[in-house]
Amino acid sequence: MTHTYKITGMTCGGCAATAQKLLSGVSGVTSVDVNLEKHSAEINMPEEIATSVFQAALAKTNYKIAQV
Repeated sequence: MTHTYKITGMTCGGCAATAQKLLSGVSGVTSVDVNLEKHSAEINMPEEIATSVFQAALAKTNYKIAQV
């Protein structure tokens, strides 16, 4: 299943790469596509993962994530 999330706080390609790396590290995630221009991420996972898990993965950054 694929879910789309809104990510705020990203200002450059490095930000997008960092967000993608952190979200990809979440257990159960099969792929992540972060789009800086749209301030979004499409996350593929075989089973539902709570948004709070992704929020925790980004907790030490200035990025905020919410499901669209």
